[in-house]
Amino acid sequence: MNASLDWQERAACTGRDDLFFGPDDETRRERNLRVKQAAAICAGCPVWRPCRRYSVATRQAFGVWGGRDVERAGGLMCRNGLHLMTAANTWTGPSGMTRCRECRNASDRRRRQRQEEGKAA
Repeated sequence: MNASLDWQERAACTGRDDLFFGPDDETRRERNLRVKQAAAICAGCPVWRPCRRYSVATRQAFGVWGGRDVERAGGLMCRNGLHLMTAANTWTGPSGMTRCRECRNASDRRRRQRQEEGKAA
């Protein structure tokens, strides 16, 4: 098996294609309920991040991947495949480089925590 797809063996959604890929004729209400149920499974899944990254990397057009309804989300995802790159979620540095604001904030928090731990030692 391809090492980059090993995460699929640990996915909480295994065998649940009915929730993650709906029929063409489902109503809006049925779709909303299905997506909500699928996202709830993703929320407790140990491999939701690689799943979401895979969906971005392979440009999946249908289904719920890593808790994200790709048909509704649209748009560009951050390089980690975790967040939608909206205007509000895009940070632009002094050099003009753009980054996901949520990922940057998380990185800053981890760096500050490591610095605090270093001072305490």
